[in-house]
Amino acid sequence: PVKQEQLTSYEVGAKFAAFDRTLRVNSSVFFYDYKDKQVYTYFPLPAPLAGVSSFISNVPKSEIRGFDVDASWTPTRHFTLRGAVTYLDSEAKAFAAFDGNGVIVEANGKDLPFAPKWSGNVDAEYRMDLNDALEAYVGGSVNYTDSSFQDLAEQPKGFLPSYTTIDLRLGVNATAGWNIGIFGRNITDKDYWTSSFKAGDEYSRYMGTPRTYGVVAGYRF
Repeated sequence: PVKQEQLTSYEVGAKFAAFDRTLRVNSSVFFYDYKDKQVYTYFPLPAPLAGVSSFISNVPKSEIRGFDVDASWTPTRHFTLRGAVTYLDSEAKAFAAFDGNGVIVEANGKDLPFAPKWSGNVDAEYRMDLNDALEAYVGGSVNYTDSSFQDLAEQPKGFLPSYTTIDLRLGVNATAGWNIGIFGRNITDKDYWTSSFKAGDEYSRYMGTPRTYGVVAGYRF
């Protein structure tokens, strides 16, 4: 049995526009005060069983401090540049965790699981008139996620490295309401992990989506 977690959130933000509103910036600073935050951790199995199993446990007190900023710049009607960044400084307090071998580890002051310090993306798109009825577009984005751990014990095998992926897109929009395009996601076919956990004597990892191509089409009524 675990307790229901409780979160008190403090946040202040601002919106900014400049250069005849071609540049727009949204920003916020936040502080999350958790009580009994629920996290997955390991716990030794009682005799005569052996090994460890994963359980949901309560961290008595933990905090997340951070900020996020997103911006959009449209210097001309043909070009748009967007970007966003998020920073997280998480911390568990007054808590000891077991690692995957059943050894107790002091977790006070360590980052919360799956809480990368930095993440962000940059996206650019250019649009060009083909004629009075058709508009072509080409765009791309770069996406970054910082490293993190999958549990409070911060075991090396539970480390999730940082990764960067690149997406591209190309298509046509029509004033009649239809659009069609092609896209490529993770075009460099970057291998990365989104999660990791121990099951029995093995560590398992979930892989991120590999290189993916597709076609998109739509109609706006």
